[in-house]
Amino acid sequence: MSAIPAGTHMRRTYAGAALLLAVAFGACGGGGAAKDDPLALQGKPSDACGQAIMDGHNMEAAGRSAPFLPSVRVCGSLAAWTAAANAFGIDLKGREAQFVDNTCNAAGDEVKALNICREAKAALSDPRRIP
Repeated sequence: MSAIPAGTHMRRTYAGAALLLAVAFGACGGGGAAKDDPLALQGKPSDACGQAIMDGHNMEAAGRSAPFLPSVRVCGSLAAWTAAANAFGIDLKGREAQFVDNTCNAAGDEVKALNICREAKAALSDPRRIP
């Protein structure tokens, strides 16, 4: 017979399982704070541009492809997109033009011809033009 008191084995098993879950959540980012997500939303949309950004955020969370393409179409200008993103507390650390340009580049020619896409591309080639 074992020298371990009855019930100790179960407590050790549960403790081990809890430790494994904590390690798994920590390694996978589960339970992470919104401050770790540069696209975490902290507000409510005040116009169609903001609504499109919020919808894009939700589509991204759902794993949909090109989630921010509608916001690029609706916002119309890099300044409007940046202002709406900032209103939500989205912090892209000054890379808004790069984010919009990447979204535009993943789309077709009709999207690349939009004013917002041309502004984003111009801002990337000359950082003084970033709104």
